[in-house]
Amino acid sequence: MSGPIGETTALFTIPMAGLKEIVLDMNDVSFINSIGIKHWIMWTIKIPADCKVRMLNCPFVIGTQASMVVGFTKSNMKIESYKVPYICNECGAEQLYLATMGKDYFYAVGSKLAQYPVPETLPCPKCKKPMEQDFLIDKTFKFLSV
Repeated sequence: MSGPIGETTALFTIPMAGLKEIVLDMNDVSFINSIGIKHWIMWTIKIPADCKVRMLNCPFVIGTQASMVVGFTKSNMKIESYKVPYICNECGAEQLYLATMGKDYFYAVGSKLAQYPVPETLPCPKCKKPMEQDFLIDKTFKFLSV
């Protein structure tokens, strides 16, 4: 996928009958607008129950929507990698970190709660000082418990 997600996104027109797995590489998705969110939710309803959806390289805005919007993801959909922002308070540098399921975060399963051991800091590529998370961790990873 690339560009914005809106009412004309090609994904929403692809027939899904008989599909067992859908892999979405969202590396080049730039944003999602409110109509795109509506169409996304309508699309998720059409996904066959036995079809797994793997979402890779999700931009921060996609994970944010998954955490805030009821119905944005279903139980058969997993965000497998997710770009989260870090900032250096020393020099102002910003960097996206690709958090990966199974390493940096874990979905809630049964009675086991979601976990998100994503790094608290990263070395700044410019000044080498510690960069801090530029997000609220509990809100950012809420999709793990939905």
